[in-house]
Amino acid sequence: MSNEVALRRNSSSALLSLGERTLYVGGGIALAAAAIKPRPSVLLTLLAFAGGAYLAWRGVEGTDPVKAIIKDYEPGMR
Repeated sequence: MSNEVALRRNSSSALLSLGERTLYVGGGIALAAAAIKPRPSVLLTLLAFAGGAYLAWRGVEGTDPVKAIIKDYEPGMR
């Protein structure tokens, strides 16, 4: 439901191009795969895995709320 709201607000700024989607999915999978290796800090391992999974999911979905916020930002806005 929230995706529909974000896309309705400004559909062109929230969508990722095919190249961006490929980078998001590839980067997310690489980060998640690197996080699987055992490390001394369990917290960092979990953060890296969660970050990689989030990036890959956003790439598959094709939308990015951060990109939408950055593109919609106008200087002087608060």
